[in-house]
Amino acid sequence: MQRVKYLILFLLCFTLGKSLAQDISNFTQFFVNPYTLNPSFAGIDGRNAMTLSYRKQWAGVEGGPTIANFSYHTPLKSGLNIGINVANDSRGILTNSGLLFTAAYSLKISEGNFIRFGISGGGSWNTVDLAKLDDLGNDLALVNLLGNTSSVIGNAGISAHLKTFHVGVTMPTLFTPAYVSEDAFTVTEVKPFESLIIHASNRFYFANDKHIFEPYVVYRMNNVLPSQYEVAGVVHLNHLVWVGGSYKQDFGISALGGIKINKKFAVGASYSLANTGVNELNSPSYEIHLSYLGKAPKSDSKTKNKTKVQAYSFIDTEIKKLTPREIAAEKKKQEELEKQKQQEAQAKQAAEDKKKQEEALAQQQAEEKKQQEAAVAAQLAEETRQKEAAAAAAAALAAKQAQEKQQQEIATQQAEEKKKQEAQAQQAADQQARKLSEEKKAAEVAAATAAAVVITKNTEKEPVKEPVKDPVKETPKEPIKETPKEPVKETPKEPIPKEPIKETPKEIVVVPVVKETPKETVPPTPKVEEKADVGPERTYKFSGGSNPFELPIGNYVIVGAFGIRDNAIKLAKGLVYIGFNANYAYSPEKNLWYVHVFEDNDINRVRTERDKYRRMPRFKDAWLLTIE
Repeated sequence: MQRVKYLILFLLCFTLGKSLAQDISNFTQFFVNPYTLNPSFAGIDGRNAMTLSYRKQWAGVEGGPTIANFSYHTPLKSGLNIGINVANDSRGILTNSGLLFTAAYSLKISEGNFIRFGISGGGSWNTVDLAKLDDLGNDLALVNLLGNTSSVIGNAGISAHLKTFHVGVTMPTLFTPAYVSEDAFTVTEVKPFESLIIHASNRFYFANDKHIFEPYVVYRMNNVLPSQYEVAGVVHLNHLVWVGGSYKQDFGISALGGIKINKKFAVGASYSLANTGVNELNSPSYEIHLSYLGKAPKSDSKTKNKTKVQAYSFIDTEIKKLTPREIAAEKKKQEELEKQKQQEAQAKQAAEDKKKQEEALAQQQAEEKKQQEAAVAAQLAEETRQKEAAAAAAAALAAKQAQEKQQQEIATQQAEEKKKQEAQAQQAADQQARKLSEEKKAAEVAAATAAAVVITKNTEKEPVKEPVKDPVKETPKEPIKETPKEPVKETPKEPIPKEPIKETPKEIVVVPVVKETPKETVPPTPKVEEKADVGPERTYKFSGGSNPFELPIGNYVIVGAFGIRDNAIKLAKGLVYIGFNANYAYSPEKNLWYVHVFEDNDINRVRTERDKYRRMPRFKDAWLLTIE
């Protein structure tokens, strides 16, 4: 009995550190319910899953470790999953019970590929049964050491699933133990982030997918306890029976097997041979697992095709074979998906083409707008150039007109000066003629007087001496008195007639002869009624009078009409001076002198010429006169 007591104390001290952090992952057949190994596997079967597991370690040793575990997990809507895990771990006089609640999430990456996340939290309770050791009832030190305690526990994990390959990492100790009782264990404890479990597996289907070979690798890392690896291999025969084996470092090898019923039930067991290494005990260990898969929960119709992920179940490993109808439906579905993809690709291509067309159209419109702006700018530049050219031409024309006007003024001044000089010369000539006439008359009078004196001398020779003084005195008195009176009275009257002095200035103002501008030299013509097409016309009869200047029968383009002949002569001379074929004539019908620039017997030709002259500002009032 004493020997058994010390053995239990040895086992208790050896397992005390791990009893504080309950290890529910230490099952040989963890692959039957991977949820106990990694909380991210909650809901991995795609439907409700319940598992009851029992492990007896060192069956031949009294008080050897015993682990019992019950778990339930299921998927929810939109990738959410939940689970619950209850475990009891009994090691000699020490018993540890724990409860964990799990929340997990599945994230689909692509078809058959997804990632899962999971985290659990709960509590554990340690109890010590000292009644099993009668000899220690009075040992107060040991009683204080083994007081009842409780603490918060938790774990977390992540896993990736790529078709048939699965890998994950678990943190089995998420919280540092916080004991409720005052009498806590004082031995070494495992703290968070000091322990990790890495696991991986892959399924190889063979024999037309009737059988599976599935290897597993588990590696437990710990900063306090020695690290440990474990490898296992399982063969699924016709998806009904599995057999395999495993090796755990420092614990030896195990044989395992089980059976599946109707893809819902599974019963499995494992048997470990005697341990080797530091944990070598000449006593075997064994496990029993019972699993059940229920119905899949109702899927979320709104996200069914978006968040549904591939299930990974140890019990239902068979790849679903489709019936011909299902194959046809699947084929139709694939065709619809292909068609939809093609339509989407076509719509995308059409959108891209439309976008390219819109961009090309926008670019074309921008180019057209740019060209229009350039054309408008060029047009504006051309208009500006034309305006500048027109302004320059107008300035040149104005300068030319000013120069012509100046030349006309100079010519007018010269003509007036010439006329004045001619008038002065004429007046001087008239005065000279009058002077010569007076001198001639005086000479004639003197000659006549002298002749009379000679005759008198010849006839009265004898009595000349006596009356000499009387005839001499009387003879000169008569011519002296009469001779100066005649030139004094007649000289101012003959050369300057009154009529031309009054009329000439008036006509000169109206008709400037030497100016080149026709508008200023054309006198106003009498207003006559115009015809609609041929312009003003007038018809007179030929009188056949005695006036040699009377207009003969014919058609004339009239540009001036005057009541005084001299005015008509001045206008005709002025027009001839600036290059027109002008002439003047008399019309007894109106008693007017007419100036004409064209004449012909063909009235139509005269009308044409009349219209040509009327387009000139100088002759805008030209009209047609017909003499019959």
